[in-house]
Parts: sequence; structure tokens; C-alpha cells
Amino acid sequence: MRFPWLVLVLTACPSGPTTPDPSQRSAIDRLNEEARAGAVTETLHGIEIADPYRALETESELTTRWIEAQTERTRDALPLDPAVHRRLQRLMAIGSFGSVAGAGDRVFYERQDGGAEQPLYVVQDGAEVY
Repeated sequence: MRFPWLVLVLTACPSGPTTPDPSQRSAIDRLNEEARAGAVTETLHGIEIADPYRALETESELTTRWIEAQTERTRDALPLDPAVHRRLQRLMAIGSFGSVAGAGDRVFYERQDGGAEQPLYVVQDGAEVY
């Protein structure tokens, strides 16, 4: 026999998928299951749209726990060197501009100040810009 170790591996492996022990489920799995309990399906323009995580669209205790668990999971999966973290914080504090468009005598643009979680959409008269 050419690969005797292969026979041992194949006989040691289960024959089909196994169901995980419920006690071994992670906190993320339990929170996802709890969030999906509020699933909604809507029909928009004749098309059914499933929203399995509708429960997370409100500011609730479930949403807070879910965000905290996802943040912890991300930090565990992507450990960040303290020097890199400090550098990224300095870079993000600069802020940014984007999506500039003109229409008539007005200018529309997106601005995100350093430390802000969301950008601002700004409209200025053309005379103010120049």
C-alpha cells in the first residue's frame, strides 16, 4: 500500500457533517441568531427583499451587545501594533474631502473632520468657494 497514513486519516474522520454542541457556540453565533429572530421580508416593486438583521437597525440593547461582540472579535482577529495604531490615529485626525460636484453657482462636496464618524455634505455658493 502506497499511502498507509491516508487510510488512517480517512477512517478517523467522521463520515458526514457533525452538528456542533450548542454549548460550544460562540457569543457571536448566539447574538446573530437572536438578531435574525427579528427578520423581515418586504415586497418592493414586486420583488421580495429579505432583511435578516432588521433588529440591528434600531438602537437597542441587542444592537449594543452585537457591536461590542463584533468589535472584540475584530480586535482578536487583527491585533494592531501600538505604534501602527498611533500612526493611524494621527492620519485619521487629518480629515478628508471628497465627492466634489458643481451645479449652477453652487458647489457640493463631502467633508469628514478628523475624529468624526460620519461625513458632512456641504453646499456652498460659488462666490464663497473662490
